[in-house]
Amino acid sequence: MNLYKPVHARLCRYVQSLVWQPDDAKDLISDITLNAFENFERLKQADHFVYYLFGIARNLYLKKLRRQKFQLPWNADSMEEIKGSIEADETLQKRELATLLSKLKPAQQEAITLYEVAGFSYEEIAGIQQTNLSNVKSHIFKARQSLKALLEKDVMRLQKAEKMGQGSDIKIGEML
Repeated sequence: MNLYKPVHARLCRYVQSLVWQPDDAKDLISDITLNAFENFERLKQADHFVYYLFGIARNLYLKKLRRQKFQLPWNADSMEEIKGSIEADETLQKRELATLLSKLKPAQQEAITLYEVAGFSYEEIAGIQQTNLSNVKSHIFKARQSLKALLEKDVMRLQKAEKMGQGSDIKIGEML
């Protein structure tokens, strides 16, 4: 627990930026913590605990994604239930950000999330992703460039729609 407490907040931010649903994030954090506790003897050096923990987080998240491929899509009733539980602006912004991030390559998405959301340094991200520092810097740079291009494209589309008199009919979520 002494090793876990200092990284708990960063882990929570990282997981929440991956799954975006608070309940799913709590479940994933519980699974990560349990897995880390059960396999703690595999950790050879205490100063590598952050890499160990975030490696578990990454692996469990990827496992969840693989499982979701085989799940059936939601029915209309489920969708209405979800829409009713969404909190207006903040949740919409999070969904828009999640949509933008999902358009990035997986390594770029993970690097920008670890850096901007979870607050890790380049060196720590390199340890988590098990890559070198230049790759991390490259992934973050390319992710920022891609996000900027996607946002500029959406703004241009919105401006074009407003010129045609359709601005009030278009929602940001539809642009993404």
